[in-house]
Amino acid sequence: MDPAVDPRFFRCTEASREQARARFGLPAEGSLALLVGGSWGIGEFDETVRDVKATGLARCVVVCGQNEELRRRLIEQGVEHVYGWVQDMPGLMHACDVLIQNAGGMTVYEARACGLPVVTYRTLPGHGQTNAEALDEAGVRATFFLLGRMVRQAPSLAREIADAGHEVALHGWGHRAHIALTPGQTLRDLRQGRDEVAGAIGRAPGWYRPPYGVATAATFSACRKLGLRPVLWSAWGRDWTSTATAESVLHTVARDLRGGGTVLLHDSDCTSKPEAWRSTLGALPLLLEHCAQQSWRVGPLREHGLEEAPGRTAA
Repeated sequence: MDPAVDPRFFRCTEASREQARARFGLPAEGSLALLVGGSWGIGEFDETVRDVKATGLARCVVVCGQNEELRRRLIEQGVEHVYGWVQDMPGLMHACDVLIQNAGGMTVYEARACGLPVVTYRTLPGHGQTNAEALDEAGVRATFFLLGRMVRQAPSLAREIADAGHEVALHGWGHRAHIALTPGQTLRDLRQGRDEVAGAIGRAPGWYRPPYGVATAATFSACRKLGLRPVLWSAWGRDWTSTATAESVLHTVARDLRGGGTVLLHDSDCTSKPEAWRSTLGALPLLLEHCAQQSWRVGPLREHGLEEAPGRTAA
């Protein structure tokens, strides 16, 4: 059974179709393909518009959501029917003949309720893009907590994340729970990780998230010495498990997420089940859409009303 949707998403009739096309100023005749990418307008829209045009079967009606850059670009390319944020999505679905989408989620169920055929095309992550690329495409920045030993293997990736405007923070050198370490080992783990990250991105990280969320007195002492501020989270997706899916990650995060919250997700399986990162990538557009529907702005910790630790030491 499909989830309940807004009753405005009712099965389209010929009369509702004609009224909707007139209301949106769309052609009265001919087939229309509705292209959507969630509230943030994520996806390969340029390529999808080109591919649909090449078939000669339908004209494109594109909803860009909050992605104003995409809307402007498509208009400049001569795409005739381009919208930003649309309040009357039931009406727009009634006006069109097929929905072409790339992210799944509630939009699919809404289309089904309208009797609108759905085509999934050029799907979003996890299908080969990284978290950073998907967020960048949506115009969203986040905080990436990196392990020093992984940065040593791929320092250029750490630089790419920072250069893209994301915030780079520290997850330690390895991924050992501090409760199993001596105070000296804890300090060395943080110092080695901090120095590796700093060497890769050109500045020392200010935030630190302890592995497993486990902190000891030695953790806080080391953070003070190294100029790090420890942080945890208020909602997570349990995306490190072998059974996680994009839908399960979204459901688990949304269950506990409130405005002002901090979400924990993973973009690597170096400490998770193999391929677990794919569920995170698949959940990203769904989670961004959920936040947009709540009128929540998504951003890194530096935009969260918090401040990094005031000082850096060379310890």
